[in-house]
Amino acid sequence: MLHVVVRTPHEVVGEFAVLSLRVPTDTGQVGIRPRAEAAVTAIEPGLVFARTPEGRRFISTAGGLLRAGASEAVLLTPLAVLGHDAAAVVAAVDRCWPAPTRSASSVRQSSASRRGSCARSTEAAVASGGDGERPDMRRSIARDARRHARRKPTATSFWHSLSLLGTVGWAIALPAAGGALLGHELDLRLGTSVRFTLMLLAAGVVLGAALAWHALERGRG
Repeated sequence: MLHVVVRTPHEVVGEFAVLSLRVPTDTGQVGIRPRAEAAVTAIEPGLVFARTPEGRRFISTAGGLLRAGASEAVLLTPLAVLGHDAAAVVAAVDRCWPAPTRSASSVRQSSASRRGSCARSTEAAVASGGDGERPDMRRSIARDARRHARRKPTATSFWHSLSLLGTVGWAIALPAAGGALLGHELDLRLGTSVRFTLMLLAAGVVLGAALAWHALERGRG
């Protein structure tokens, strides 16, 4: 197990044990596991995915540093929101730090009350730093949450993928086989060796590829 500490300039936001971490970096998501070599990793704004014995936990961050060793990892970040659901973390960030639509002075005057109400929330633990990182943090967290939702496996997506695979396979196989059989019959009647067999087989493959492409596009939609 890896002991994770999430620390901001003001407080320790959370401490818990994880089986693995996936953190956002400038080159993409990087996995961190227990008993790994000590390293310091620069973290980009976004969502940190933690796999715990109880399930998944999500840590939104405005960027920072992750000091990881064999048994402990410390995330140093100016802003952090913890939660057990990606959508709830995104909602907490939007609630605590809405998109800037007012003057900087009015935003600063109301930020203290927002932080206080968020810090008392039982759904997520929140700590905050400077205002400058917030817009990038919000966009990055929402992007990572959408990616996580697309990757999340479900029984429905499994059966949908299986049915789509069958549709694509038949869409290619049937026109190709039909073209080959028709071409073979024409070659037998006209005495043209395998000329029509090859021509109609190629035409069937092209038609099948077009049908498979349309099936994939409908499946994505």
